[in-house]
Amino acid sequence: MPFHIRAAKAHDAQVVAPLIYSSGPKAFEFIFSNGQPGACIDFLQDAFKGKQGLFSNRHHFVMESDNKVVAVIANFTHASMANTQWSTALHILKYMGLFKGLRSMVRGLVFEKKLVKAPLKDCFYIAHVGVSGEFRSQGIGERMIAFVQEQAKTQGFKKLALDVSVINPRAQSLYERLNFKVMKENPSYRPELDHHRYMEACL
Repeated sequence: MPFHIRAAKAHDAQVVAPLIYSSGPKAFEFIFSNGQPGACIDFLQDAFKGKQGLFSNRHHFVMESDNKVVAVIANFTHASMANTQWSTALHILKYMGLFKGLRSMVRGLVFEKKLVKAPLKDCFYIAHVGVSGEFRSQGIGERMIAFVQEQAKTQGFKKLALDVSVINPRAQSLYERLNFKVMKENPSYRPELDHHRYMEACL
């Protein structure tokens, strides 16, 4: 079955939002749901359609099979992630309103400070890795990461980095096969969240 990778587009939002959500459901629920089931995916879908922001399609690539999106991956540099902060904050406030928006923003900022931190300046950072259930265990995640590796090399980076939840040993095993090494474990600061491991791989 042929697969190919392309830049994500706004029209992919409906399919891609659940895949992004699957990359960290506990975190997304804690930060963005505001106690409303299903609200996270609706928020991610709306954010993905935008041209700016952390969850914008412009930071993502998708893999297709027979014109069907089956996987997603995002990549960031220290600068590109920093540049998303203002637009992400504005989108949160516009989408959620003042009270709920401020609550989500504070939770997101603390999450980034304590658990999943911003990319280091010398690292090309991988995020939002999601593969459709029926296409797992077919090497798709590995191919997506290999694609990002080439992107990183083209931009002159020597290291890839990512964070993985400790309750996702399957993903960590994949990353370890691709020469990622655990550099640090960040303990959870809330019972709703998991411990996370920060991993790096030399290119």
